[in-house]
Amino acid sequence: MIPAAYVLKRKIAEYWPRFWNGEKLRTMAAAPIYYFPDHGRFNSGDVEILAKRLIFAPLRLPHDAVVFEVIDPHPAFKSALAFCIQIEHQLEAYLVVACRDANRFTDVLAHACFRGDGFADVEINPFLPNEPTTLKYAEVLTALVWRGLAILSQAPTMSDEKVPLTRRPKLVRAGVTGFTWHLVDINPDRMRAAVQSTGGTHASPRWHIRRGHWRTLSNGRRVFVRACEIGDPSKGAVFKDYRITMGEAA
Repeated sequence: MIPAAYVLKRKIAEYWPRFWNGEKLRTMAAAPIYYFPDHGRFNSGDVEILAKRLIFAPLRLPHDAVVFEVIDPHPAFKSALAFCIQIEHQLEAYLVVACRDANRFTDVLAHACFRGDGFADVEINPFLPNEPTTLKYAEVLTALVWRGLAILSQAPTMSDEKVPLTRRPKLVRAGVTGFTWHLVDINPDRMRAAVQSTGGTHASPRWHIRRGHWRTLSNGRRVFVRACEIGDPSKGAVFKDYRITMGEAA
C-alpha cells in the first residue's frame, strides 16, 4: 500500500479545475509526503499538549510544501490529507479526504492561513451545504497541521519507503515527482517524555477554541472565523477529532 496522496497528486494534475482552489494545489505534484499510519497515537493527549505549545510559535514546514496524511479508521474513508505551503512567514493548508471506494476523494473541504499566534483564518468551501457539520472541517484541518508539526518537532523515527516501480508510470505521465515518502512512527514514550520535560499536564480545564461562526465579506465570500480561546493553556489543550462525511470531487 502507498499513501493516497500519490493518487491525489495525479488527480489534481489531471483534473485540477474540478477542485475548489485547484490552481493553488498544482504544486502538490512535487511535495514530499509524511504519512502517519497510527490514528490513535496521532490523536493522543500527549501530542495534543505538544501541539498546543507549538501553535503560539512561528510555524515552519520541513520543506516549502508538504503533504500530511493520517489514516482514518472510518469505514468510508481511508485518510485525511493536508497539503501545506510555506509562503515566507505564513503557512497555508488545504484539507482533502481520501475515500475507500475506488481511489476517490472529496473536494477541498477547507483552506487555512496560520497566523502563528495560536489562531488560523479558515475558509470553508463555499460550495458545501451551509450546515453545522461543515464547521468541523476547520477544526479537522488545523488540528491535522498543528499535530503533524508537533510530532515532527520531536524528531520521530521515520523510514523512507518507495512507490513500487509498477505504480509509477501513471504518476510520471501526470508530472508527479518524488517517489520516496516518509513513514512516521509516533513513539508514545518519546511524546510523553517531551510533555513531562516541559511540565505538561492533562488536568482540566484545558485550553480550547470555542466554536466559531460564519462571516460574509464585502465581496460576498463566506469565511469561517474562530470565536475565541477558552481555558488555561498551562493545563493542556483540546484539539477535537471528527469523522468526515462528504461527497466526492474526483
